[in-house]
Parts: sequence; C-alpha cells; structure tokens
Amino acid sequence: MILRILTTLCFFLVSVLFLSCDGSKPPDGPVDPGPDTTPPTASLSNPSDGSIIGDSVTIIVDAADNVGVSFVEFYLDGSHVPGATDSLAPFQYHWDASSLILSSAHVIIARVYDAADNSKTTTPITVYSKMKDPDAPLVSQFAYPPDSSVIGNSVLVQVAASSGAGISRVQFFVNGTAPVLNGIDSIAPYEYTWNTMNHPLASANLLSTITTDLAGKKDTSESLVLFAEWRMMISDDDSALPRDLSALYIRSTLTNKLQFRVEIKPGWGQYKDTATGIDVALFFDTDRNAGTGAFTVAGGTIPINDIGADYRAVVGFHGDVVDQFSGTWGFIRNIAPLSVPNNGNAFEFSLLLLDLGNPAAIDIVGANVNLIANPDTWDWAPNQGAGHVTYFVDKKYISQ
Repeated sequence: MILRILTTLCFFLVSVLFLSCDGSKPPDGPVDPGPDTTPPTASLSNPSDGSIIGDSVTIIVDAADNVGVSFVEFYLDGSHVPGATDSLAPFQYHWDASSLILSSAHVIIARVYDAADNSKTTTPITVYSKMKDPDAPLVSQFAYPPDSSVIGNSVLVQVAASSGAGISRVQFFVNGTAPVLNGIDSIAPYEYTWNTMNHPLASANLLSTITTDLAGKKDTSESLVLFAEWRMMISDDDSALPRDLSALYIRSTLTNKLQFRVEIKPGWGQYKDTATGIDVALFFDTDRNAGTGAFTVAGGTIPINDIGADYRAVVGFHGDVVDQFSGTWGFIRNIAPLSVPNNGNAFEFSLLLLDLGNPAAIDIVGANVNLIANPDTWDWAPNQGAGHVTYFVDKKYISQ
C-alpha cells in the first residue's frame, strides 16, 4: 500500500509539476548525448583476398556509421594513393594496374572516417598482378609523345614494353647515336627526358629504343620523329628583296592556338617604318578551295599564287591584325600579344583557331611588301607562281 502511494506521488511530480521524483526540476530541452566516439564499420568487398587482377580493377568498400560516413581513403602497399578519396557511396577507386610488374603482390587497405574524425581501417587484402606467360613475345613501342610532335623545350618520352621473361632494360637512342646520357631505364614505366637543347630549330629528330628482356632477347622500336620548337613550312631564302621573307614556321597547340614564326633577311630596323620596316601578310585558304576567297592583291594585279584566301594575318606597317575576306577584307581582331623587336630578323605570334573557322587543314601563302619600292613590290613565299604549303592542324605542340 505504501509503495503504491509513493509511485502515484512520483507520477504526479513528473507529469504535473515537471519535477523529478526527488523534487528537483529536470533540465529543459533534449539531453546532450555527448561526443560521437563510435567508429565506422568498414570492409573491402572487391577485389577478393588472394585474387589475380588484370590491367585495372575497381576497389569497393562497404562502410557504415551511426551518424554518417564522411569519406574513405584508399591505400596501396602502405601508401595513400594521391587523389584516391571518395566521399559518396558507393565508396570506390578505379585502380590502373597496367604498369605493375608481372606476378607481383600488392596490399590494399581502406580507411573510413566519420564527421567526428573517428576512423576504421579495413582488414588488409593481398592481390597479385597478372601472371607471366613464358611464351609471350617481347614487344616494345613508344607510348608518348605522339609521332611528329613539336617539342617546346623538353618532353618525357615513354615506352611500353612487355615480355614473358620480364624486361631487363630499355635503351634510348637519338638520331641513331649510342645510348644518350641517362638514356637507359630498367624500371617500368620506361622513360627518358629528351631536351631540344643543342638541336637546330625545327630539326626533325629520330628517337628509337632497343629493349632487352631477361632471356636476352632484343626488340628495336620503330622510330619516333620529334621536331625541335617548330616545324618549318616554307624555306625561301632567295634574298629577292630587302627584308626578304626567308622562312615560315608553324605549330598548333592543345589550347586551340595556331602559332607562327616568321624570319626576315637581313632583318629590319623599326618594324612599322616605311624605310626600314616590314609589311608581312600570311594568306590562309581554310576551305582549301581555290575557287573561293581572295585571289589577288595590289588592286587585282598580283595573284596570291594558286589559292583563294579566306583569311589573312598582317604584321607591320599596315597593322597587326587578322582579317576575313567576304567580298572585301574585314577586320576580326588585333594580333595580341605580339612582340616584334627593333633591329630584329624574326618574330612570333599566335592566332586563335576559332578566328580562322577551326579548320582541320590550311593552304598557306606568305608575302612581304617592299615599302620603299615604287610601285610596291612583293616577295612571295613560296615564290610567285610556285604554289602553296598545306598545314594539317594536329595540335601536337608540347611544352613543359
């Protein structure tokens, strides 16, 4: 009976007076559960422990947390893989294993974090790269850069090589000479840094390799052609006029720019001066149709060789501009940035491929006007009546 009275009294205190059974008032609001100290749960669901992987594999982690998973980090052979972090389920990382040594063992773990920085590391698993095929032939080829690339200063040349016996070394050759300094690599990926220093401007350089496997077999690669700084499109050193347009070089970039180098002999003084300057025009037939565009200059008296020009770039006395032909020449934009030194013999400039209609190939004719002649005379490159050159826009200029 006494117990029943006490229970009723306690119920009255809690439900009506909002007091605890000892007469004190409980705190307002929800009770603070305290800091989150519960770590997530984590396990690797793919690949399986002891499996043999191919050239690529997707590592998948099953992760959960009482509050929520913040992110997952992936580790290979004890090191966090740069960029291998996933914050969205399903938590995974696509691993490119194509460069692994055949039959090699590799340890995978993942570490899961929640917002309170609690973490859980998965149980490690071991996987093996694809097994050696003792009968697989020795094969080697250049993987980078693409053939006929124009190299600005240096490039990391890479070779893909495989053999059932395993690779012993890759020797690099430049222009057929003995292995160049530091040009032997015995660890994949097989690489050599080629520098354009000491190679003539626009020179075509042949790179080749000899790969030797652990069984002593050798394989000689096909040659890779790399150009130093520029590709020469026109060589016309005929000294026909003062300030002769003697050479035109070209390259195109992955950023959709068409770049030119123009050489004038014997050079100029002030490049916009009528007595000592230049007036260079490059004419572009972007549809490669000689039946459309501008056919002549100088009031219709001089043909632009054998092209119908759709665009032109002018540098010198008559401005530094890009024009488009549509019945008459119309201004598109100024050429900028452009730096033409005083008392020089070469200048370089860039055009946006968009300004030329994004052509895949261009027929080109160049000219420089002798401003002090009366009437003006034109030095053509190629020579007048000698046609044009064609440039295929390959976007293979590489500069590091």
